[in-house]
Amino acid sequence: MDKILFPMQYSLNQKQFKMNGRMCSLYEIGKNMSDVQLQQVAHALNEKGMDVIRIEFYEYTDNDTMRHLLLTMKDGRKLRYFELEKEMIEQVFMEIVAEAGKI
Repeated sequence: MDKILFPMQYSLNQKQFKMNGRMCSLYEIGKNMSDVQLQQVAHALNEKGMDVIRIEFYEYTDNDTMRHLLLTMKDGRKLRYFELEKEMIEQVFMEIVAEAGKI
């Protein structure tokens, strides 16, 4: 599996999805999700064989353009989304958008 580092199609800010009649970045979608929704995404990823126990979106306070999606794994590792393999990133993004679309 390929590891990818910062390609635009996997950027939290550049990737856009239509939600509620407007275009939103994946970061905006994730930041607006409740803790329960993010737990639902983690559960869905677990059902697909990914050992994710927590998902969180955050930005560095000193730079509002540095935004991250952090996944906490069952073994205690904390991985930023761009440290994941290509297929896993795609699955994570799809599950986030799917869960957000249930609102």
